[in-house]
Amino acid sequence: MAFRPPVFLAVVLLSTVMIATVFGGAPLLLAEEPGGFNHVNLPAIFNLHPIPTPTPTPIPPRSDLRISCLVYSGRDEYVEISNYGAGSQDMSGWRIVSVVGDQSYWFPVGYVLGAGLYVRVHSGPDAYNDPPVDLHWTTGYVWNNGGDEAVLYDDKGSVVDRRSY
Repeated sequence: MAFRPPVFLAVVLLSTVMIATVFGGAPLLLAEEPGGFNHVNLPAIFNLHPIPTPTPTPIPPRSDLRISCLVYSGRDEYVEISNYGAGSQDMSGWRIVSVVGDQSYWFPVGYVLGAGLYVRVHSGPDAYNDPPVDLHWTTGYVWNNGGDEAVLYDDKGSVVDRRSY
């Protein structure tokens, strides 16, 4: 059998270097690693096992309701809740708590506070009821003149806002 160097050289060359073309681009020289495997760093669209993109944790919607005023002296005390948002808020299951004395006012089922509006919840001997703006809590005093804190809770029991004096 005769020895043919050009053929032998071509076999050696092909076993150590491969030429690849990626979608009409310039040829890439790929060195063959031990075991005959070739690894190519291709763009992510060619990755057969893409790394999953983490799903961001959803941020709970922020309430636009705030305790805008708290009048704690006089015969007509009140706490004022304002809706600074662009949409109406169903207040069913929401409550206001006076921390000193642990008194709670629960908004009536079906009460809706419109966008840009406010509601006042009255207590004390001169407290009155004139819905939808003025709601009656009690004829007893709720807010401690020496200092207290009003806390607004949503229907899930989460604190929405608080105001102290």
